[in-house]
Amino acid sequence: MTAVMLSDTAHRGGFLTNGSFLTVTSHPTTTSPVLRGKWIMGQLLCQDVPPPPNNVQIKLDESKAGMQSLRQRLEEHHSNPCAVCHTVMDPLGFGLENYDPIGQYRTMDGTFPVDASGTLPDGRMFDGPAQLADLIAKDPGFATCVTQKLYTYALGRGPQASPNHMDPALMDGYATAFRTGGYALPALVTAIVTGDTFTKRRGEP
Repeated sequence: MTAVMLSDTAHRGGFLTNGSFLTVTSHPTTTSPVLRGKWIMGQLLCQDVPPPPNNVQIKLDESKAGMQSLRQRLEEHHSNPCAVCHTVMDPLGFGLENYDPIGQYRTMDGTFPVDASGTLPDGRMFDGPAQLADLIAKDPGFATCVTQKLYTYALGRGPQASPNHMDPALMDGYATAFRTGGYALPALVTAIVTGDTFTKRRGEP
């Protein structure tokens, strides 16, 4: 077997720098810190993001496209009605601005240096995708959220919340093992697909 050596691996590591994820959370010709940040909040942290108010202009002023970086245009664009959500979403997306709309690593956004730093409302700071990934992994809701998403995908239903159901105890055990095991996704998959809720099914009435 011959090993295949990939170039530019210094800027790759983990899911957040995967080209497919970075592409589907971008627009055709520009990145979208908003879409990337919203995806992280919803799919990795299980935090719902409400839609923008009906009377808010959500499109950027394209006349400034060559005079400002995308980050500068977004920061200038957001008005007070949108600030509550965007102060959380956008910094997460800005942390991935080193990757263009198809996931290629870059240091420049046009003629402007990429600024991949961010500060969340609770004061947590990061600079670049590696520190962003570390911040997300340390979030108290990360392990539980990923476990819930994968469990739902595997079983075709969401976990039940009733204390009399077996799901709450299973979810807690899976999430704890995922966290203490260093977030090893294969181990989480194995735990779910070998568990009773996946391997056994109650008979039809």
